[in-house]
Amino acid sequence: MKGGENPKNQARQHAESLAQDIIKSLTQVIQTEEHAFHLGVSIGIVMFPLENTNEELLLRFADTAMYEAKNRGRKQAVFYQEEMSTLVENKHQMEMHLHTAITSDQLEAFYQPQVNLKGEITGFEALLRWNHPEKGLVSPLEFIPILESNGLIIPVSEWLVNNVCEQINLWKTNKQWQPHWSVSVNISTVHFYHQDFLSLFTNVLKYHKIPPQNLCIEITESIAIDNINFAIERLSDIRKMGISVSLDDFGTGYSSFSYLKDLPISTIKIDRSFIKELEVREDDKAILTAINALAHSLQLNVIAEGVENIEQVNIAIQCGCSIFQGFYFHRPMTVEKLTLLVKNTH
Repeated sequence: MKGGENPKNQARQHAESLAQDIIKSLTQVIQTEEHAFHLGVSIGIVMFPLENTNEELLLRFADTAMYEAKNRGRKQAVFYQEEMSTLVENKHQMEMHLHTAITSDQLEAFYQPQVNLKGEITGFEALLRWNHPEKGLVSPLEFIPILESNGLIIPVSEWLVNNVCEQINLWKTNKQWQPHWSVSVNISTVHFYHQDFLSLFTNVLKYHKIPPQNLCIEITESIAIDNINFAIERLSDIRKMGISVSLDDFGTGYSSFSYLKDLPISTIKIDRSFIKELEVREDDKAILTAINALAHSLQLNVIAEGVENIEQVNIAIQCGCSIFQGFYFHRPMTVEKLTLLVKNTH
């Protein structure tokens, strides 16, 4: 022990150093003939006997800290803090409420239109919403990570896809649907890698008898980056069905341009972080122009996401954007409000 150094601080530093060495040694790519598997580790640390001396509690605290490390983006080491237990208890309560929500029809699909330069609707994004009987609408940022962590995201996603298909057929029956429209559905990492992912879309197309071009799946850039070879193979199978693919949050990854040409996608959605400060940041304008030029050269559609005012729209147009999604045009809305909007505009 170094003279004068706090033993507690030294112990924490040693634990953190050891954890970082473990993370570094286990973070690697295992390449097989067909796939590349990206390995990583998240570590939770609890100090003994500083936090508690009960073995069972110590393990529970370490487990709590580990899940916090995962929530922060994985491949991290996190020390246990007392307030984490409160967060875990809140999460447990929300999990129980979510089980009730799924069986009690509290989940619903909202839709946000996408529009062209003339303000005409070109398609929609279906967004999962939880209408709690007491709390009202619960933020997706609160409940979707929980659905992903406990696996419920898979049956919920299946419900959403089927619900969207039913709604498309209803709009068609009522002559409120345009042939060139499509509805995009967000796909989580957990669902994308699930063994039954492809069969879901095979079955819904067969059951609902809708043209595959009426559906689009959205995956985030991070999903593609995590295992590029697997993503290419899986998305190729989706495209063979006739379903289009959008790459969401584009521009947030560390190697966007390098893999864009290899992914079998039809659309990229420019992340809202490049849109929100367009009026004041010249570098965002340059990036937006470059993304549009590259996408158009690859014959990809581009959607500017998160536009909130006319200034952003005008600058985005100057940078090459022609399709928009954001509060300036339309907020996410219920099926009833969207049906009324479509009825009044077509």
